Amino acid sequence: MELHLKPCPHCGSEAKLNTITDDPEGPNHQGNYIACEACGASTQLMFSTGEDCRPVLADLWNARVPPTSEWIAVTDRLPQTCVEVMVAFDGHALPSTGQYTGSPCDASGWCYPSENMGVDGSAPTVTHWMPLPGVPGA
Repeated sequence: MELHLKPCPHCGSEAKLNTITDDPEGPNHQGNYIACEACGASTQLMFSTGEDCRPVLADLWNARVPPTSEWIAVTDRLPQTCVEVMVAFDGHALPSTGQYTGSPCDASGWCYPSENMGVDGSAPTVTHWMPLPGVPGA
């Protein structure tokens, strides 16, 4: 059975269907999942119990959530760490991209391009974020 898999929604690399076969006595033996060969993003593990689960996995992998057009306040929720998102700064008219790292080495846990820094070198305050839209054709 040939399954069509879209590129990874996170990095754009090729994805592959995998079946766990290395531990015949293990609880995950014959479990199936789809994973990106570059960044490791994957579906959950599924087992075929009478019906082939591989088309279901392919549908899950190929599904793309439409991007939200609404800003999320950082006081309401933070994005997943180290994932590139669109960010809005207090007092800035234009958004930028950035990542929430949670690291004390970054400005309030945020990493973003240096051109967003103030002329005095001060770090702007991220107030809102939203997921980036998908790339065309993905």
